Amino acid sequence: MSHFTRRYFVAGMLATLITIPLQRAQACLHAGLHSHITFDDVPDNLPSGLVAKHFHLTNRVPEFENWRKPLEISFKDKNVKMGYFSFIGMGTSINPWTHWLTSRLPDWLVSKPAYIPIFAPISSCTERFAPFGDKIDRELILVGKTLTQTNGEPAFAAASYRESDERWETYSGHVTSS
Repeated sequence: MSHFTRRYFVAGMLATLITIPLQRAQACLHAGLHSHITFDDVPDNLPSGLVAKHFHLTNRVPEFENWRKPLEISFKDKNVKMGYFSFIGMGTSINPWTHWLTSRLPDWLVSKPAYIPIFAPISSCTERFAPFGDKIDRELILVGKTLTQTNGEPAFAAASYRESDERWETYSGHVTSS
């Protein structure tokens, strides 16, 4: 009888494995928990103290490799809570109306963009963003604040937004929009 039960167990396991779709597993259990850090348009419900900025975000510049290594960073503002934030790339603030033209001009005619590190709260529920797995070189809108590190260099702390409960996760904690 035990031999017969073992066959049913193995057959059941094989049938289960066959029915599992062959796609990337989603670690976020509920769609309502999905959050956005990049935006196509400026959101209407920005929390006070945060701004929407157009950035050229990339992981294809030499500065990216310096920041990719684990570093200890600190900020002059003591109210900064960056425990859940991760480095996502290097960014430079752009004017979206002129960026197309200036990006096509020769290097000797335009100044070299000043890239700063961009941090954001990345989790398994962050939609469409894998900074180290994907090659990033695009223009996008981020919501957040430029902060000054203790060494005097700037860094941008982007916020994430979850539509289900209108909650923003910012460099200073969680904010629910009104």
